[in-house]
Amino acid sequence: MFPPVVGYAGNTTGADNNFRVVPFNAVGYNTSDIQQIKISDGGAGVIGYGTETFAIWEGVPTVVAGSEYSYWDATLDPSGEATSCYWGDSDCEKVNFSIAPGQAIVINCVADLDFVTSGEVPVTQVGFTSIDQNNFTGNPFPQAIDIQAIKISDGGAGGIGYGTETFAIWEGVPTVVAGSEYSYWDASLDPSGEATSCYWGDSDCEKVNFSIAPGQGVVINCAEGLSVTIDPPYSL
Repeated sequence: MFPPVVGYAGNTTGADNNFRVVPFNAVGYNTSDIQQIKISDGGAGVIGYGTETFAIWEGVPTVVAGSEYSYWDATLDPSGEATSCYWGDSDCEKVNFSIAPGQAIVINCVADLDFVTSGEVPVTQVGFTSIDQNNFTGNPFPQAIDIQAIKISDGGAGGIGYGTETFAIWEGVPTVVAGSEYSYWDASLDPSGEATSCYWGDSDCEKVNFSIAPGQGVVINCAEGLSVTIDPPYSL
């Protein structure tokens, strides 16, 4: 058995909604915690006053009840124990909030902040059962993955792979990122005749390569009750 490997990853925020996945587990757990997410303005001192918010979306989409929190400056901690900015409730109380593997989060803030996550590197396949309409997920690993690492199954019923399962990346307002829209196709529809299982492809059913950055959130729109798995890009 390999010892835990820890690391961190970062990027710069865009304005409004940032769809992200925490690409690390909390050390010793198979889930992540909200406090693993850090935001920085480089010391300018203008963040941490409730304008940076966290939520989980699903379905229509709607905000999941009990998932809305704000980023607070250490001076606002009622306990007086905070030494840096932290995620808390509307009373500025620091919270523990567990984030399931592969669960995308929505960080709403201004552009050009530093967004950093850290923790234990996950090494196993991530999976979940879909809900109806929009499933907010993404790359839960600290290395890039290809879109084909995301697989959908209906247990062999044969009802998927005909363009009704779709993939996209959202940002901002939100809007769909140009060039990020793909569909899930049955192997029998592959124009090359090479596919042996369902795959992600374009509107002509051509199989695609599409890189998903570490922690990048994606939106899978499909029926409920499907098995969605995401394969890691490495083995340890």
